[in-house]
Amino acid sequence: MFCPHCNKEIDPKLIAQEFARKGGSVITKRKAVSSKLNGKLGGRPTIQDKWNAQADKWNQWENLSDEEKREFRKLVNKKGEK
Repeated sequence: MFCPHCNKEIDPKLIAQEFARKGGSVITKRKAVSSKLNGKLGGRPTIQDKWNAQADKWNQWENLSDEEKREFRKLVNKKGEK
């Protein structure tokens, strides 16, 4: 494809990139409402929050009974067999 103004050849990849950029920046009412509601709930969790949640899960392991730990190990082993 050639530019109608300067008659230079335009790479099709650049055209596709421009269409994708324009299409990806569309903001709908639905997206705006969703963003507002998410912001009211505290927004996106930080990486530190994710690590703390993972640490809480590991701390719960210590509080499980031996029977619960055995059940968990059985479930994990069954998933690994597939």
